[in-house]
Amino acid sequence: MQSHHPVSVTISKRVTTVLDDTSTNTTTTTATTSTANTTNSVLPDETRDETKPWERFSNRAKDYVAYRPSYPSEAIDAILAQGVVPSFNTDGSKRAEEGHHIAEFGAGTGLFTAQLLASGFSVTALEPNTAMREEMASTLSDYVKSGQLIIQAGSAEESGLSDNSADVITAAQAFHWFKVEESKCEWQRILKPRSQGLKYQVYLIWNDFDSNLQGGGTEFMAGYDALLHKYGNNYAAVSHKSITTEPAPVLEHFFTPTSSSTSTMQYVFFRHAPKMSPEAVLGRALSSSYVPKEGSDNHAPLMQELTALVHKHKHADTNTVDFAYRTQLYFGNIH
Repeated sequence: MQSHHPVSVTISKRVTTVLDDTSTNTTTTTATTSTANTTNSVLPDETRDETKPWERFSNRAKDYVAYRPSYPSEAIDAILAQGVVPSFNTDGSKRAEEGHHIAEFGAGTGLFTAQLLASGFSVTALEPNTAMREEMASTLSDYVKSGQLIIQAGSAEESGLSDNSADVITAAQAFHWFKVEESKCEWQRILKPRSQGLKYQVYLIWNDFDSNLQGGGTEFMAGYDALLHKYGNNYAAVSHKSITTEPAPVLEHFFTPTSSSTSTMQYVFFRHAPKMSPEAVLGRALSSSYVPKEGSDNHAPLMQELTALVHKHKHADTNTVDFAYRTQLYFGNIH
C-alpha cells in the first residue's frame, strides 16, 4: 500500500472508557503531545499490487466468512448512544421516524454490516474486492431484497457516492488500508451536514488481539501475536496497530475538522473472548492477508507451532481456547 504523507499535529487525549463482561470503568485523561513526521507506512508483499491493497483478500473470503468473529454488541450500543438513529425496526419494518443512513467502507464479507442491519440501520456497503463483495451479497441477500442494504463497489478514496448522501460513516477492520487524506476529503464530500441530536458522524472499529500482558492480555494471544511476527508477511507493517497504537496521532489528525485545530476524536474499547476450536483458530489465522497460504515457505511451520500453542492453552472440557480481543472504537467528526 502506498505510504501516507508525514503529518505534524498536536493531539489532545480524550475520554477513554473500558468495558468488559463484568464491569464498567471510566477513566478520563488529558494530555497534549506534539508529534512530527508521523507516517502510516504499509509495505507490499510478493503477491500484492500495492495500489490495490484489497486484492490481498481475494483468496481469503471463504475463511473470512467461516472464521472471523463479529464485534461485541456494546460497540453498536456505543454508536446508538451518539444519537445515530436506525431506519428500521428489528423485525424489518420501516420506522415512522426517518433514521440516519450509514455508508460503510471496506465492508468485506459483511460481518459488521450484518450487525448494523440487525440493529435497524439503513446501509450502503462499499467493498472494492469482488470475492468479498459476492460473499456479502449471498449472506445478506434478504436485506438487499428489502431495500435496507445497498451493496456496491467503491473505495474509501473514490466511493462513487453522491455529495451529501450519507449521515454516518463506518469502517470495521479496514481503515488502516485506506489513504488517510484522500479518504478524509472523500468522506467530507459525501457526508450530510450533521443533524440535530447526532453527536458524531464517523466510526472506526477494530477487533485487536488482546496480547499485551501488561495491559490485561492473555498468554495465548501473546503467543499467537508472536507467531505472526515470526512467520507473517510484513505483519508489523500491515497491522492496524501502525495507526491505532496510542496516542494514535494519525487518527487524532484525521478527526480534526478542516476548519479547526482541535481533534474531535473519542475512544472506547471493549473486551470480549469468543471460544474457538483448534480448527477455527487455524482458519482465523488463514483469513488474515499477512498469514502465508499453503505452499508458502512459512505456512507449515506457522501451522505446526500454532497448533501446539492451541493445545497448550485449550480448555480440556470444551476443546476450545478463549480468543481474546480488545475491540477498539474510534469516533468523531471530520467537518
